[in-house]
Amino acid sequence: MIGAVGLVALMTGAAAPAAASTTPVPVSSLTMTGSTTTIAVDRVYRRGQVQWINHVINTRLLGLDGCQGTRTKAQWDGKTYRTTVRTVCADGPDRAETVARGLGKDRPWYRISVIRVPLVGFGLLVKLPAGNDQAVPAALAALPTGSFTFTDGDDVSLNYVGQGVTQAQLDAAVAAFAKALDVPVSAVEVTPLTV
Repeated sequence: MIGAVGLVALMTGAAAPAAASTTPVPVSSLTMTGSTTTIAVDRVYRRGQVQWINHVINTRLLGLDGCQGTRTKAQWDGKTYRTTVRTVCADGPDRAETVARGLGKDRPWYRISVIRVPLVGFGLLVKLPAGNDQAVPAALAALPTGSFTFTDGDDVSLNYVGQGVTQAQLDAAVAAFAKALDVPVSAVEVTPLTV
């Protein structure tokens, strides 16, 4: 799970809430795009070099305003350093791609590749004064988790970004969220994560 500021800070607003309805929100209306940046650096022989590369990547690729990112643990075999950064930005993947390519120009010995990743991003909300600690885990149990999953939630809301969400999984997550809060499915607002 991302900290309390995580996706809430990333996604500064949401589209107008969907009207309460029993008609499911189409998963195709919740699409967004992230980016996966792979970095490899040869001729890395000392731990100090590994620490410096980690610092450069964390500073340049993970510190982007309006973006949420994660970096895999660096792999280092005594000669070659490798890591992957997964980023999703509220305004799309262009800024993260530009920064990664700029890093490659500044440090041409870094081998950097960037690919776009199709994602699904949405918020679930039930307008209650208080909920419980069961709703978010219940909804997440119905959704795919993996290396490109970001979540944030409280007792009456959940923000989710991930890969490969099907309509059946989205519907199951909404139903589980509603059941855990003891409200009808129609009381759960499903909104796309947007700027």
